[in-house]
Amino acid sequence: QGRIDSHFIVVDIACEWSGAGALRAGTDARAARWIAADEVDRLVLAPGMSECLRDSRVRAFLGW
Repeated sequence: QGRIDSHFIVVDIACEWSGAGALRAGTDARAARWIAADEVDRLVLAPGMSECLRDSRVRAFLGW
C-alpha cells in the first residue's frame, strides 16, 4: 500500500547536425547539448543507457 510503480520508455534517436538552426531543449527537457562519445560516461543517464552506449555494435551504428 502506498507503493507507486513506474514504467519509463526511453526513445533514442541517432542523428547528424546539418548545420542549420541551433540545438535547443523542447518542452520535454531542461537542456540539450551535443557531446563527444568520450563524454558519455560522465553523464547521469537512465538505468542501462551507459551500458548500451558502450556496446561496440551500438557505437558502430552511431559511427563512434
